[in-house]
Amino acid sequence: MHEVLSLVWRALLIAVVVLGSARLMLYIGYAPEGMFGDEGRDVLKAFWLGFRFDLKVIGSCLAPLLLLEPVFFLLPTSWRVVGVRLAKGYIVLFLLLLLALSIGNYFYFGFYHSPFDPIVFGLFEDDTAAIIKSIWEDYPVLYGFLGLLVFTAGISWWLRYKPDPLVDGRFVALHFIGTFLLMLLLARGSLGIFPLRAMDLAVSDNTFINHSVPNGAYALRQAWRDRQHTAIGDDPDIGLKKYGFRHPQDAAQILGLNATDKTDLAKSFYQRTPVRPQLQAHPPNVVIALMESDGRHLLSYHQASNNLLGRFEKYVQEGTLLMHGLAAQNGTHPSLEAMLFNTAITPLTRGQYGFQLLPSSAILPFKQAGYRTIFVSSGPKSWRRLGRVLPRQGFDEVYGQADIIKAIPETQSSVWGAYDDYTFQFASQLMADAEQPVALFILPVTNHTPHTLPDNYRPYPLDLSVFKGHRPKEDAEALRILMTYQYANDALGGFMDRLRESGLYEQTLVAVTGDHNTRNFFKYSGETELDYKFGVPIFFHIPESYLFSESVDLNRYVSHRDIFPTLYHHALSGAEYLSPGGVDVLDPDSQHLGAMNEFRRVVYSGGAMSLIGKDHFLRWDEDGQLTLEKNPDKAMLAIREKNRAWAALMEWFIRYQLLQQDGSKGYNHSSK
Repeated sequence: MHEVLSLVWRALLIAVVVLGSARLMLYIGYAPEGMFGDEGRDVLKAFWLGFRFDLKVIGSCLAPLLLLEPVFFLLPTSWRVVGVRLAKGYIVLFLLLLLALSIGNYFYFGFYHSPFDPIVFGLFEDDTAAIIKSIWEDYPVLYGFLGLLVFTAGISWWLRYKPDPLVDGRFVALHFIGTFLLMLLLARGSLGIFPLRAMDLAVSDNTFINHSVPNGAYALRQAWRDRQHTAIGDDPDIGLKKYGFRHPQDAAQILGLNATDKTDLAKSFYQRTPVRPQLQAHPPNVVIALMESDGRHLLSYHQASNNLLGRFEKYVQEGTLLMHGLAAQNGTHPSLEAMLFNTAITPLTRGQYGFQLLPSSAILPFKQAGYRTIFVSSGPKSWRRLGRVLPRQGFDEVYGQADIIKAIPETQSSVWGAYDDYTFQFASQLMADAEQPVALFILPVTNHTPHTLPDNYRPYPLDLSVFKGHRPKEDAEALRILMTYQYANDALGGFMDRLRESGLYEQTLVAVTGDHNTRNFFKYSGETELDYKFGVPIFFHIPESYLFSESVDLNRYVSHRDIFPTLYHHALSGAEYLSPGGVDVLDPDSQHLGAMNEFRRVVYSGGAMSLIGKDHFLRWDEDGQLTLEKNPDKAMLAIREKNRAWAALMEWFIRYQLLQQDGSKGYNHSSK
């Protein structure tokens, strides 16, 4: 039965040739003129990485076939022949699909300027007959089918030859084990900590080069996964029920939003900032940093002997640090989406909806006010397809790890991306070079497992004894967590230093928060510690000339939904923006409803409560701890109802705007 091994090796060779040739044809057909000379090094990187992704696909598909080898060996001779024929049929089909998908991806690329993405499934959702007719008329479909038939005949002929018999059973066994392990390694795609993943697809700041890396099969797989993750159904009201509402107007009444129909209701979510001539004459720069794993519980242990802030400490003393904050969600990408798109539905932008302009995009008010809108990530731009999605959502420029390395050649990186200090250096360069007001969103990544640091970093003092047994980790791991936490804040402090040195400090608003709490350091017991479990600090640097209130309540319970509304009020004059229930938290007179997490729980000065499912209320006791409240008063019930209404309406609004755009009808706020 070693014939199956021979078939696998021949299939591996053919598949490598097919996928490599397809990538080469992509360059011959679509590469901009001069690319091989101007960006030859990146092109070579793309071919190497593409080769690894090719092997990943091949290994994933051929490894299961090898598992049948021992089964075939135990079968009677007559059945073994059938088994070999089935193996040949599997390989022919596999190679045929690889070629067909490569051809399809080639022509798809020519039309959409990208490899397969979720839009490809529109073939089955729009006027399928009309699409097929267009494909038939515009592309050489007949020649393609003939080519596939010739290819199928050719590989079937080649696979019919049998290898020379191997009489040494031990050699056959070793051959089988070695081949199987190789296929598993190819399927993993890497010898490092993490397997080869979609986030590794970016090798350059050139979009075409990055798009050339995935083969047709892998691109289609990712398109399908993204689509599955972002299905929202066809009923905008479907999410209301879990909050206890039948219609959006029912929730709107609780908030005093009187609308005659859904279009008017959607419009009523928009508010305007006050008209301030000073802001019109001197608009400030705006920077938002969403720090990885920046939990506020850990920050509360900062002191001289356990320095968790580094260079950022002096700016915390000068600015406004709100220590009663909650993250919008409990993961990096979900929190990012909630902040940038005001969405209760996540993941949202990994599928086809990432390419529809979302009126709920939080960056749009800055873009409409003439700002240069920039997104910078320490990681690859291909992570969650940020490089492709964000330009559709109001960002003028999107930069990632490859851009940082190109601008700062000495950049060191972790498995997740460039270390934070290099990311902030890159962001500082962008601001220094800007000739117009900048709205800059930064996504650092260093403070993440496996908690590594650049070799030139010298940590500040740390002292595990301050935790007094409240941490579950061993000393070595606990120290690694503390050092990356400290490093991230220190790198942020370096960014603030450069703002000051460049003269931009008094002309720039800065907001900083965490994407979620610091994980793997503390253990939490149930909902009574939810303010710690989901807590993140929220920091604002608002220069005095842009601060329009004399006092700030540092004890307010705030969350991600408050960050952009606060920045709008201190940066934009008379600007329209979508209100997700958040307020300007620096205005002591703003009516606030507390801090919301996951659109399912709220913490406020009077206690906490759940918004979904069984009623669950908590009250602050004299020691500042949350305890069960069995008899909530009217004020607590009112807070719950208003937050339920906001959560329900934001989920409804996202579905409504997306489905209206899908149907090319109804309300489109961006057209106002």
